[in-house]
Order: sequence, then structure tokens, then C-alpha cells
Amino acid sequence: MNQSIEAPASQAGVLRMIAFADEVEQYNQLSLERSYMLRLVIEEIGTNIVKYGYPQDAPGVIQLQCAYDKGLLRVIIRDCGRPFDPREYPDPDMSAGIAIRPIGGLGLFLVRASVDNSKGLLRPNQYVRARVHGAIRPKAILVPQRAVQQGGKGSFVWIVDKENKVQERPVTVGPWHGDEWFISEGVQTGEQVVVDGALTLSPGAQVQVASYTGKAATPEMPVQPAQSTKPAAAAPAAPAR
Repeated sequence: MNQSIEAPASQAGVLRMIAFADEVEQYNQLSLERSYMLRLVIEEIGTNIVKYGYPQDAPGVIQLQCAYDKGLLRVIIRDCGRPFDPREYPDPDMSAGIAIRPIGGLGLFLVRASVDNSKGLLRPNQYVRARVHGAIRPKAILVPQRAVQQGGKGSFVWIVDKENKVQERPVTVGPWHGDEWFISEGVQTGEQVVVDGALTLSPGAQVQVASYTGKAATPEMPVQPAQSTKPAAAAPAAPAR
């Protein structure tokens, strides 16, 4: 029997297709392994279409068709997005070690883990969903989000020098981490950045340094030492997890 659905190319549309897959599973009484593989295929392909198939300002639709006959499950996913042929791209570099290998190319992260299986819950060739905790970015620099300002040339922070005067410093920002921001370029470990009151500053302005507590601004000018995942002589370190 053929079952089909058409959903918008959005994250909500992907969730609709996964819910549709649950209906297909129940109607055809699929095994747990086939049900898992069906949801995995729909989630992976659907997410790729949403991210790369259509422009963000003009999303299209995704068509999903499932046919189950005589023990054979056939899944067809159609879209009208931009074509992509992986054969047109160079093969990923497999010579480097896993720890330093550039991300991308295979669509996979290669990891190795040891787990306690004394109760025999895990069996050979069993499919599992794993959530990795405690990832660390070596030598990462973190500053409070409020310290990062936006100007005509991009993001910047106010750096406090040894004379307690501020200078504007362009920065390259990465992803968020809680209420802090990863800084890829522009700030060194141990440097101090202005957290509150930045809108009133100009280059060379004198400030009074106070410890940053994460609370509302005080009459003094709170500043925050740049953080790192490794200790440095200039400032203590805080791991980015």
C-alpha cells in the first residue's frame, strides 16, 4: 500500500514527516529496526533539504512516499531544490588523525567510546541513539555576550589596557555557550573586556575596573577577563564544556 504526504521544507515540516513515519510504522507493523531506519532516513534527508536545498527566504515543499509490499519497504523523497552531486566534490582527506581532521566531507563524526555493559543491555550490531556530553574546545576564548558590540564593520569589543583606558577591537565570533560567546579571533587570554556601559564609551576613555559578577551594572565599569580552556599566567581559566 502506498502512503504519501507533502510538507513544507522547514524544521516543522520535517517533524510532520517523522510523525507520518510513525503512522506508516503502525499501519504496516514494521519491526523496531525498520522503524528506526525509516525515521533516521527521513530526518537526515529532510534536514539536508531544509538547510541546503532551498533558499531560506523561499522555502519549497518536500514530498514523501512510502510503499510496503511483501516485506519490502520503499521510501521516495522528492524536492525541487538546488541539485547536489557529491561526485563533483573532492574526496575528504582521510590521512589526518580523527582529533585534527577537518569537519565535513563525510557527514559523520568518528568517535570511540567505552561503556559499562555489565547488565548486557547492549548487543552486537544494535542501533542506539547517543548524546555526547562534555565536549571541550581546546584553548577556546569566552566572553560574556553583552561584551560583544555591533558596528558598521562587524562585531567588536572594548579592551581595557594597563592604564584602564579602552580601545575598540574587532573580533570574529563563534557559537554561543550559555550566556557567553566563543571568540575565534581578536581577544587573547587574560585581556579584559568591558561588559556593561559599552554604549557610552569612545576610544581612549578612562574606566574604573570592577570584578564582573554577571549581575546588573554598577556605577563602576564591570570588566571580564577573557577565558580559556587552559590556564594562563595572565588570568585563571574556565573550561568550555
